[in-house]
Amino acid sequence: MKFIKEKAVFLVIILVCATFYIGLGTQDVNAQSTNEACCEVTKNSDSCVYTDRNECDSNFRVGDISCEDTTFCSNICCVDSDEGCFPNTPRSLCERKENTRIEQDNSCNSVSF
Repeated sequence: MKFIKEKAVFLVIILVCATFYIGLGTQDVNAQSTNEACCEVTKNSDSCVYTDRNECDSNFRVGDISCEDTTFCSNICCVDSDEGCFPNTPRSLCERKENTRIEQDNSCNSVSF
């Protein structure tokens, strides 16, 4: 009988400790979360800006990581058939422009016309 009481007390202690541990872990996650995001287009029509999520145009994509790490804002070489090459251009900016093509070499060194 004494063994069962000791076991019960031990389990209660573990339960209390686990509750505090989980509670503290949740507070850390909440403290780290922000309202910032990578906006493909902002309400001011700027492209690929990491800013407050509320500044993003809801008609475009939003990423919870840095703009360089999103697929839509990664830098590429944008080739315009009329104006030439534009190195290190955000992908989405090039995709929205007519008569352009995307080259993965963001420096545009390998582009030929």
